[in-house]
Amino acid sequence: AVQAGAGGDGFSRLWFDFRHITDELIYYGLAAQTAHFVSPLAILCYKMLFRHELFDAFRAADQRMHRRLPLLAGGEGRPFPAELTPWFKQLSYFLMHFPDAESHSGFEPLRRLERALVRHGR
Repeated sequence: AVQAGAGGDGFSRLWFDFRHITDELIYYGLAAQTAHFVSPLAILCYKMLFRHELFDAFRAADQRMHRRLPLLAGGEGRPFPAELTPWFKQLSYFLMHFPDAESHSGFEPLRRLERALVRHGR
């Protein structure tokens, strides 16, 4: 279903919107006056995204549909469905803008989510 819809106009709009949301979260997260609003919004955005049933459907996908993704924290990556790889990479893209864990401690739940995604190969 995702493979068929991945080239569709609706999918393209959804992907564009998601990237725009990520960029806006980064922009406001880096602004001193609004940074404290961003971590709860980012946590809500990414946790809700990765709880969507679409991501559950791919857990049972055939191994042929997976590829290796060297990602995050060095080392060899785990298998990721090719169709979902960009969505996972957006979380890493977001977090790379906030490398200082002490200054951005509100992002720790997202860092744990990122580690869990890599560890479980989702």
